[in-house]
Amino acid sequence: MANHKSAKKRIKTNEKSRVRNRATISKLKTLVKKVEGSEDKAEAEILYKDAVSYIDRVAAHGKIHINTASRRKSALTTYVNSLTASAPVVAEPAKAEAPVKKAAPVKAEAKAETTETK
Repeated sequence: MANHKSAKKRIKTNEKSRVRNRATISKLKTLVKKVEGSEDKAEAEILYKDAVSYIDRVAAHGKIHINTASRRKSALTTYVNSLTASAPVVAEPAKAEAPVKKAAPVKAEAKAETTETK
């Protein structure tokens, strides 16, 4: 337990910040899940705007890193844009190519004979 008055105060302020930060991050995750859970394009766009606005606000206050905010917004944008297609975006498997046969190496004896005859 802290003995100094300033250390005791710091414990109290840290706890308040922790509770506030947890609530903020929890709300952010909820907004992201709502966007990702919607399958209707119009509804997803409305939820997307709210989520992106909140992500920017949280990043501005320093609760999450700006790169984390960008990554989350990018993922949401990709999801919402994929809703325009009739079916979800699925990557096609790459086609396997036939193995290319390499030329057999020329033996040293045959090489020597060709150089001597010239």
